[in-house]
Amino acid sequence: MPRVTPRVPHQTPMYEPDGKMSRTWVIFFEKLARFDPGDTNRKATFVLKRALTVENDLTNHYIVRVAGAFYDAALKAKLAPTGAAARFVIERSTDEGLTWESILNPNPGYLEIPDGDDSLIVYDRGIFHPDPAIARVEIGYLLRKNCTQIGSTTAGQDITSVVRWE
Repeated sequence: MPRVTPRVPHQTPMYEPDGKMSRTWVIFFEKLARFDPGDTNRKATFVLKRALTVENDLTNHYIVRVAGAFYDAALKAKLAPTGAAARFVIERSTDEGLTWESILNPNPGYLEIPDGDDSLIVYDRGIFHPDPAIARVEIGYLLRKNCTQIGSTTAGQDITSVVRWE
């Protein structure tokens, strides 16, 4: 049975006259603590609104909240790169950002938006590192997105990248 987000008891006062939280609100917070939003904790979404540049840390780091093994990735550009493909690397840190390693298969070693392509590009499990210990995350790991190549005529812009794990 799918879990439903608990309803906020907005018509019930949060506190009793003696200053204690009302039982209705206590129950709400207990349900909220047990709420499992499912897939939202098993994916990292990186959104870059500006024009691409070749650099590390294009977006905020994602903090992993649920452990698992990667199984797919997707890219989408609103403004596609032209003149050359745009290439991205997704890296993980197991030590709070001191060191980073790619989670992608060394061959080819990157996710790519082909020259002029603004369609949704989906990669399957084969894009991830063949070592199962590297192709997974644990709670507290960090993920980041880097760009290693941009379009030579138009860099590309408004790029969304998603990686998912189970």
